[in-house]
Amino acid sequence: MGCDIHLIAQRRPQDTADAPAPAEGSQAWEDVPGDFLDCRSYRLFGFLAGVRNYSAVEPIGARRGIPDDFHDESHEFRDADEGYYHSHSWLSLQELLAHDYDKTVEDRRVTINGNGGCTAEPGGGKSMTLREFLGDWYFSELERMKEAGVERIVFCFDN
Repeated sequence: MGCDIHLIAQRRPQDTADAPAPAEGSQAWEDVPGDFLDCRSYRLFGFLAGVRNYSAVEPIGARRGIPDDFHDESHEFRDADEGYYHSHSWLSLQELLAHDYDKTVEDRRVTINGNGGCTAEPGGGKSMTLREFLGDWYFSELERMKEAGVERIVFCFDN
């Protein structure tokens, strides 16, 4: 069984970007159209939230859950109680852009007896920069999000 990401890209509405925080119950964020980071990449999932982290890379941060100001009338993944959606979190685009992608990581994902979901002991993997580990596609996606005005991504996973 595979695992997929469910991601909503958001920005503050243009007319409130520099305004004080909205009143409780008002819409603080709007969805940005587009399918961003839309692929099944266990490298990406491990980096974003430690999900399917066979490579044993350090996630960008601890999982945060769903933001209190996230409105999801049309989004199904809020129903964490069902157990289908898991590992909810969010990150600002600024955090993603500012991360140190030139640090060295060890990709410890290996195949053993035909099983590609195995993790080697420390030192048993391949050293590379986090930039190499995530690949050019990831950075193209960050640029697409920046151009679209994305300010944060809210995401979870299924399996």
